[in-house]
Amino acid sequence: MTKEITTITDEEISILKKDRNPLYFKNDFDLIYESQIPNMGIILLEGELKFVKKKKILDSLPQGAIIGIRNIINNIPFPMGLKIYKDSSILMIEKSEIMEALTRKSGNLYQIISSI
Repeated sequence: MTKEITTITDEEISILKKDRNPLYFKNDFDLIYESQIPNMGIILLEGELKFVKKKKILDSLPQGAIIGIRNIINNIPFPMGLKIYKDSSILMIEKSEIMEALTRKSGNLYQIISSI
């Protein structure tokens, strides 16, 4: 799965943070369940975000990892779960924002996700 992990730059994260507030997690939380089509794109800002399958940890994601965009665009279920651990933060991008950016084919979000 590691080869499919896409990361974005600190500059791209700063651009996306202008329109969104980071979410901070004080407890562990399942963000995406196995076989679920995500309803948001997720960018790891700090902390731990891990792929899990049948409660087994498969891989950790690096800072700046962006997850779920391809699944949303192609309407493909996520093959595993995604869990965030306490004291971590993410940016979330709603499915409607992603689809609107793709329809308009312009804007900062479009420039970032079109290369994914």
